[in-house]
Amino acid sequence: MAIEWKMINLVFSLCVALTIGLSIGYYLGQTIQNPLLNITYLNLHHTHQRSPLLGVHVNVIDLHTKILSNFTCMKLKKLLDSFETSVCIYDVRRDIYVSGTIVSQKIWEENFVTKFVTILNKYPEYAMIDVGANIGVYTLYALALHRPTISVECYKPNIERIVRASQIENVSKHLTLIGNAIYNRSGEFFKLSKDDINVGGQGLTVNGTMQQASSMADQFTVSTIRFDDLLPLFIDRQIENAIMKVDIQSSENFLCASGEKIFDSINIPFILMEWVDIKWITNRADFIIDFFIQRDYFPVSTYNCQILNHTTSNYTTWGTPHDIYWIKSNYYHLCRL
Repeated sequence: MAIEWKMINLVFSLCVALTIGLSIGYYLGQTIQNPLLNITYLNLHHTHQRSPLLGVHVNVIDLHTKILSNFTCMKLKKLLDSFETSVCIYDVRRDIYVSGTIVSQKIWEENFVTKFVTILNKYPEYAMIDVGANIGVYTLYALALHRPTISVECYKPNIERIVRASQIENVSKHLTLIGNAIYNRSGEFFKLSKDDINVGGQGLTVNGTMQQASSMADQFTVSTIRFDDLLPLFIDRQIENAIMKVDIQSSENFLCASGEKIFDSINIPFILMEWVDIKWITNRADFIIDFFIQRDYFPVSTYNCQILNHTTSNYTTWGTPHDIYWIKSNYYHLCRL
């Protein structure tokens, strides 16, 4: 009888230990509520395990979150007769450029997006990096090709739209969506500027300065990371080659200032960069040019693929009308595709 009671106690102890272990595991796997977004964050990547090297300030969005906001989603134009996707837009009175163009033309920046789709289709080893994703047009077309995509967007309503569109298209497994702004320090909190008719025009730069926020009280307050904070994601997803779009409203220099490890570790031969605003901020433009020239890139016109003269200070004439390419010297052929 004593032996039987010992066996019962042993079984009971094991059951208690198992229950506690499962409870701890469940607790650790739970989501973290971020007061900025009012949507659920999971500090996880696509394998549902957080890299131990991923910084604590990196907010990886849970792509399975149920989006309660009510907004319009629509199919975009089919590109290369094969690839189409959906995006979720704004009322065109609030977003006259991106959403307005999508409503009227069923696509945004068709020439540039088609270039990215063409490169991704021809070179399946390339992943996609979308920094300043807005509502995710570039991101979602890359996902339509099932390319690994790392997308960075800091504005809550944009994030919600990307999440919803990725769910509609059933491509979430290919996406890692980061809910931060890029800056040269992690863990800072800043206010976005407000643009009542151009959601994509909201940025960290206000009259050439950074306005620091005192709290995370509203959707215009964003948290920052360094671009290099994302390197563990590239390693985990085994991304060695990628093409990039970067449009972060005169903050493109912060991508360079905080991204040396990524640019020195990952082959990123082709970059579309917004140039329309930052070209007027001399110290930032000079820094970007020096950064890329040192890494064997050259600036290229998006209009005719002509190499731009980086030895002149007249870079305010670059961009036709708004953007330039940065292309590595051995990859100029990508511009001609």
